[in-house]
Amino acid sequence: MKKILTLVTLLLGAYCAQAQNAEALAPKGLGEPVMFNDAVLPAVTKADAPVFAGGSGTEADPYLVATVEHLKNIAAMSADDSGKWQEACKGIYFKQVADIVFGKDLPIIGSSAWFSGTYDGNGYAMKNINVVIDYKSDKKANYMYALFGNVRGATLKNIRMVDMHFDRKDESLSMDFVLAGLVINLQESQMINCTSDVSLSLQAMTSEASDIKIGGLAYNVGSSTIDNCQSSGDIYGAITSLGGDNYVQVAGIAAIVKDSKIINCISNNKLEGYGGGNAANFYVRAGGIAVEAKNSHILNSCSRGESLATKVENKQEDGKSSALTAGIVTFMQGDGLIDNCWTVVPSMTAEGSTSYFEPNLIGFCYDNTIVRNSYGFKENQKSLRDINIKYSTYTSASDMMTQSFVDRLNENLPEGAIAWKLRKDDFPAIKDLHTATLPLLTGAMTTPGEGAVEIEDGERFRFTLALDEEYNESKPVVTVGDKTLEPDADMNYVTDMVTADMVIKITGIVKNTDTANEKITTGSKVYVAGGVLYIQPEAPAQVSVFNMLGQPVESATISGDTQIQLPQGIYVVRLGDQSYKVCISE
Repeated sequence: MKKILTLVTLLLGAYCAQAQNAEALAPKGLGEPVMFNDAVLPAVTKADAPVFAGGSGTEADPYLVATVEHLKNIAAMSADDSGKWQEACKGIYFKQVADIVFGKDLPIIGSSAWFSGTYDGNGYAMKNINVVIDYKSDKKANYMYALFGNVRGATLKNIRMVDMHFDRKDESLSMDFVLAGLVINLQESQMINCTSDVSLSLQAMTSEASDIKIGGLAYNVGSSTIDNCQSSGDIYGAITSLGGDNYVQVAGIAAIVKDSKIINCISNNKLEGYGGGNAANFYVRAGGIAVEAKNSHILNSCSRGESLATKVENKQEDGKSSALTAGIVTFMQGDGLIDNCWTVVPSMTAEGSTSYFEPNLIGFCYDNTIVRNSYGFKENQKSLRDINIKYSTYTSASDMMTQSFVDRLNENLPEGAIAWKLRKDDFPAIKDLHTATLPLLTGAMTTPGEGAVEIEDGERFRFTLALDEEYNESKPVVTVGDKTLEPDADMNYVTDMVTADMVIKITGIVKNTDTANEKITTGSKVYVAGGVLYIQPEAPAQVSVFNMLGQPVESATISGDTQIQLPQGIYVVRLGDQSYKVCISE
């Protein structure tokens, strides 16, 4: 029988190598607040009252957040100019109730105090963040950027960062730059069901030592949990330096992790780190989930992006270079655990190291780290060198798309893990897929167009409705089940969180000249549009609808605009003491 699945189960010792001359982890001040030198702190006085779309800030009645201004109010509430770094917003709850469009204006929540509240994004998006900076200075540049800065004792959940574009080119004496898709410094907190769709790029040209760290969701995570989160997009960090020690670290989920747990997470990022020029040392690292992890557990997670790449071009004769690439994490230290993780990145490269290193599932493991029930993927690349034990067999892409691979992942799920699901012609996923179906319209167009669109469980479906010129006086009625959706000013619609297949119905689109089938009286109208009967009485009246056999179909007393859904056919509508014939068609 043909062997369907070839797996390498990575047991303790298989990838946990004590590599000579490998850099030891040396994170500093992980529990300390991060200073935002460029942040403009909001002025706050005791007389200031937070303004939101509603709510009182309690768990039962959270503050409702719908605009950038509301986010600025949270930033103001979590600011403190005393320098004591107090925990702000503790016990206060915030809930997002609409998509928020940014542009270049992104407030930093927790820039001079710890944000310690609960923020529920409610599945709505923070979208269209577009920042381009070309910076030149003869001094040292310090810069940090994310929606949430310093977070401690907080809960961040159901937040969607969509179309976040950040591109900075820096020419300065040296550079210390931290960038993240959602939060810079996550301490003693929970991040649950959050996603980021990012394009993050930092390029530094410096004359002295510089440091760049980028995380798809977070930079620095301590004593925290990241659960059921996903990151996607392109992340690029590069330094061209003339001296000193230079660090470039890029990660799909979090760059540095200590005493924490990452579980049920997926990185779908293209990660690239580069170091060039003349320098004493270059350390360039890319990790599909994390770069450095100490006393931490990475469970039931995967990286499946387009590529992971590190490259160093150090022209200094005695300069040292380290280019490390790993599908899950480049360094594990302490009492760590990697359990039920896998990577299917088709291209992993590491070029320019003065000491040999070939890309791997895990780069280096130290101390008491355990790796189990985890799987690697590699095609068209050299086999790895020996590190205590020989191994060179990996799964193929086709193997990882089979039910047998999904079954293997689900055989020994860690505590708190979500079962993997098979998707047709795709790699395993954690969330179910549902369909949202849009109708074919006359006189209008939706984006996306008519037909079914696949949506992950728990996401909101978004679409735009544009009326043709001859129909632009219509008042569309958009419904999902028994709920009517209201658009924003640009005719964008957002559904509730999708938990099952849904069908969107759109009615009320009629030509500007087609105002009615028959006018009843001055000020009253009866007309059909989009297969729906509309009755607009001048005054309260009895309305009855009969089919062509004379049988009553509907009967009611109405006092205002009324819509009646009827099957296709011809009907007689009697309003008051007058009768009229209408035709219902699609």
